[in-house]
Amino acid sequence: MFLLSKLLFLLIFGLCFGSFINVVRYRFTTQESLLLPNSYCDNCKQGLNWHQNIPIISWLLLGGRCKFCNFKIPISYPLIEIFVGIIFVLNNFAKNYFFQNSTNANLILICIFSFFLITISLIDLDHLIIPNVLTLSLFICSIPMLIAMQLSEDQNYYFILSRIFQSGISFIVLEFFSNIYYLFFKKIPFGMGDSKLISVFVIWLGIKAALVSLLLSIYFAGFFILISLISKRIKYKSKIAFGPFLCLGGYLTLYF
Repeated sequence: MFLLSKLLFLLIFGLCFGSFINVVRYRFTTQESLLLPNSYCDNCKQGLNWHQNIPIISWLLLGGRCKFCNFKIPISYPLIEIFVGIIFVLNNFAKNYFFQNSTNANLILICIFSFFLITISLIDLDHLIIPNVLTLSLFICSIPMLIAMQLSEDQNYYFILSRIFQSGISFIVLEFFSNIYYLFFKKIPFGMGDSKLISVFVIWLGIKAALVSLLLSIYFAGFFILISLISKRIKYKSKIAFGPFLCLGGYLTLYF
């Protein structure tokens, strides 16, 4: 009974965060504040009441259309809410990666981590860019986590400094590799936003797990590109968003 209640809470919590991700994704495009104005219809710009903002339920009650102008609300909105809700439920069964003796602390951290990964992936898919503000926010969230890990796990005094140092070195190495690759092949393998994200993975996951995440993402991206080239959905010189593959690799590494 307790487990079912916990999973239901995580589902509802995830639906709410999925709704917020929709806001972040849309307002990144329009360059609006996340706080003001209140939510409104994408088409007629009419403000929405609180009961028109309930994840999933409002979309179902409205029949997937705006009450004011009958504009068809994109199906992606409720799908993202459901997806995030499912991810939050699955997070309950993830390994205790950060703290061996604190399941709840691990659950909170992996939910925070997955929230940023999903947001970054969607924006990168839309605009082929990983916003610095999201990468920086993910970095800031890691600081109290590192402090707590050092205190609870009896880590040495150089634990936090070593993570930050390894993160900086990772960024420099990745950018150096990217520029050398461009000199020979006239194509950038990944952008600076990707390098920054991997360097933040080093802080969250450690250098070994970050490398595993990078390796997995390369395999995922390679498989996607191969299938897309065969099916002629993309051309050889087409640009693709690498961020979602990085985020998938990072999430799977942390989860398992």
